[in-house]
Amino acid sequence: MDQEKDESRWKRKDGKKMGMLEYTINVTLSAYPRGYQVGKHYPKLQRQFVVFSLITLMLLGVLTYLNPLNALFLFILPMIGSLTYTSWATYGHHTGLESDDQFASSHNITDKWFNSLTGNLGYHTAHHFKQGVHWSKLPELHEQIKHKIPTECFRPSFFENIGRYLPIGK
Repeated sequence: MDQEKDESRWKRKDGKKMGMLEYTINVTLSAYPRGYQVGKHYPKLQRQFVVFSLITLMLLGVLTYLNPLNALFLFILPMIGSLTYTSWATYGHHTGLESDDQFASSHNITDKWFNSLTGNLGYHTAHHFKQGVHWSKLPELHEQIKHKIPTECFRPSFFENIGRYLPIGK
C-alpha cells in the first residue's frame, strides 16, 4: 500500500508507473536483498532465510563443480526463470492500485489455469492478507475474504487481461 515500503513497488522514485519489463527486472534483481532487509524486523525468519540460502548456494556450488552444464540447465536457469516468471506475473497484481484498504490494494485472478501455473498467485489479496499461508491454502482463504474485495480488484482471467502483462499498445 505504501510505495516507499512495498517490496514489489510499481512506482519509480519520481512517482511514475514502471513498465512491465522494468518492474520485472527490478523485482527479480532485488528480491533476495529486499528479503534480507525485511528480515531485519524478524530475526528468527531472517536466520532461516540466511541458513537456507547458504545451504542452497553450497549445494549449487557442489553440483556446479561436479557437472557444470547439468547444474546450469537443471537448477540454475530454472531457479532464475522461476523468480523472473513470478516477478512478471505479479506486475498485474500490483500496478495501478493506490489504497489504504488492504482489500483494495491488489488485483486478483481466480482463473484455474493462471493459478495452476503460478502456485495460486492469482489469489493475491489473500496472499497479502496472510503472508505465511501455504500456497495450497490461498483459494480457501480467498473464499473467506472475497466479500471484502472490491469488484474492480478482480480480473476474470490472465488470458483476457494479457494487455496488462505485455507492453502492447502502451
